[in-house]
Amino acid sequence: MRRRDERRFKRIARLIKRRYRSPEDSRGERPTFQEFVKFLIDPRTKRPINRHWMPFYKLCRPCKVHYDFIGHLETLNQDISYVLKTIGFPDDKRFHIHKSRVNSSSLVGKQVATLSHDQLTKLTDIYRLDFLLFGYSTELPSYTQLLV
Repeated sequence: MRRRDERRFKRIARLIKRRYRSPEDSRGERPTFQEFVKFLIDPRTKRPINRHWMPFYKLCRPCKVHYDFIGHLETLNQDISYVLKTIGFPDDKRFHIHKSRVNSSSLVGKQVATLSHDQLTKLTDIYRLDFLLFGYSTELPSYTQLLV
């Protein structure tokens, strides 16, 4: 991480902890996921928010740029194969992305399950256009579904 970004993240982490954590709470240097979400949905948070977690449609401008392909992390191997085949990349030169031993969906589900329905609704509203433009549902799953 670049030094400037590191300083910015530390400054934002301090702000998040000051706003959403009691002074006697010593959960560590980094804000929790729930504290971070509180920061994102808080009307006091300066907009536009940091490019690392701003809605993606604001970065890639899908209404102004005609994309030939939109890939998804969940189908990365298939998407890479499709793109390489489409551009004529030789079959014998293709590569495979190894799956992580960590199930990221399960990790996300556990974190999201700590949010209230109101927090989840507000967070979904911030990223609603991303969900719609990139093929994801905006339906709020139950917490039990997220923990699969």
